[in-house]
Amino acid sequence: MPKSLKASSSIAKSPRKQQSGFTLIEVMIAVLILLVGLLGVAGIQLISFHNNQGAYLRSQATFIASDFLDRIRSNPAGQQANAYDSVTVNSGSAVTTPACLSSTSGCSGADLADSDIADLAGHFALNPPTLPNGSATVQRVNTGGFDEYIVTVFWSEKDWSGNGSQDARATATRQVQLRTIVR
Repeated sequence: MPKSLKASSSIAKSPRKQQSGFTLIEVMIAVLILLVGLLGVAGIQLISFHNNQGAYLRSQATFIASDFLDRIRSNPAGQQANAYDSVTVNSGSAVTTPACLSSTSGCSGADLADSDIADLAGHFALNPPTLPNGSATVQRVNTGGFDEYIVTVFWSEKDWSGNGSQDARATATRQVQLRTIVR
């Protein structure tokens, strides 16, 4: 039994080499893993930015179309004058407001419709425009005693669904269409 004690005491006396810190390779591997994680986070941020930008443009287009439909509904005299029947505006449309807006005599329904159309065109003539390469169409369709007004707003945005570099991505045309029925 004393021999085993002697063996263990010799092990206890042997000098131990103590490790202090990481080796350079371990540090490089840790940095590499960290960089891969950060690249993943950056990719997720980029996708999130694109989705937020698309949602913002859709909400702006919906607001523009909804606002114009509200203007049509609030101007029955303009409806009867057929002032909203077929309207197309884009970034090159002239934005002129009727003079009756500043006069004391007031505006007719057709003049108010012209003002509404000028306001609609103003969204696309701003610098920068509310929607990139934006345009809008308004159509009236008679549906058996009722008039249906269809407002369609178009704009362009980068198509992120395809492969390619930033410069090689195609431009996609998006649209929002709202309808209302008026008696």
